[in-house]
Amino acid sequence: MPAPARSDAGTASQLIRGVLRASGVEWPARQAVGRGVRMSASRCLVMIVATTLLSGISGSLAAEDPVAAAERAAEATAATPEGKKYEDHVGTAFGRDQGKSIQACAREVKRPDLSDFRVFLRVSAAGQVEEALVKPGTNLAACLQGKLKTWNVGAPLHADQWVSVQVKLQRK
Repeated sequence: MPAPARSDAGTASQLIRGVLRASGVEWPARQAVGRGVRMSASRCLVMIVATTLLSGISGSLAAEDPVAAAERAAEATAATPEGKKYEDHVGTAFGRDQGKSIQACAREVKRPDLSDFRVFLRVSAAGQVEEALVKPGTNLAACLQGKLKTWNVGAPLHADQWVSVQVKLQRK
């Protein structure tokens, strides 16, 4: 006697169960399988693929390059008149306060790379540098990056504001 033909909903249920079991994911739909939920196998497969793609996209956004994110945030700051004014203030203060740090780094690192670089600073509400990133990451820039975390530059427009400073080194 031939086996009874399975319905499309039964095949979809098995497909969902298999995918969920293989991935180890607990999903509320797993409890609904077999309880009158009717969906074609192709529609279930489309939903599973879409969910997988969307989770991959959100994961890649979370793993974004921190320097690129800081650069975009600093550009957004500089796009406003108030932000440009604060960025100019930071640039002036940087030239005044960090010249000795740059000289110290030039002495500390072997064969310092004197290429120009940008510094991205995340400044707290109190004006303290919370995070410093550099682009490109030359040996001199990396040395300076570590020294900037103790610098108080002055209160920004809002907490955790990113600003950038272009560092142009003069070669002797």
